[in-house]
Amino acid sequence: MKKMMKLMQILIHMKKMQQDKGKAFVTVLIFSSIVIVLCSALFFVLLSEVKSNDAMAERETAIYVAYSGIEHGVNIIVNTPEDEELVKPDGAITIYDSGDTRYEYQVMELATSYVEAVGRIIKNGNVTMEVTLTASVDAAGQVGIVKKQ
Repeated sequence: MKKMMKLMQILIHMKKMQQDKGKAFVTVLIFSSIVIVLCSALFFVLLSEVKSNDAMAERETAIYVAYSGIEHGVNIIVNTPEDEELVKPDGAITIYDSGDTRYEYQVMELATSYVEAVGRIIKNGNVTMEVTLTASVDAAGQVGIVKKQ
């Protein structure tokens, strides 16, 4: 009888251990799922941040390219005698070309006190970013540059 009781206690203990193993397994599964979800969310946040930074860098580059057009226009104004007519450059001027990526600016309007230039980034023949800047030259020769919306 003592042996039978001992055997019953062992069986009850084994059953309890199996239940504990099952609980531990479920706990590990839940914890692993939570970690996977959090890591996935973090990955997508970082990915969107990288895309955002790339777009911001491209926009800033287009602004610098348009600024080159403004400088070109102001240079024409400064170097043209007052009695002569200003000659606006024809077409777009490429300042960087690596085959699939091209940076160019175009002086759209040129007057003695106003310059408008467009900076473009062209990738694979498609304009990916375009920024227009305007510059006003006052009587004192001060230049004010504004991004056109």
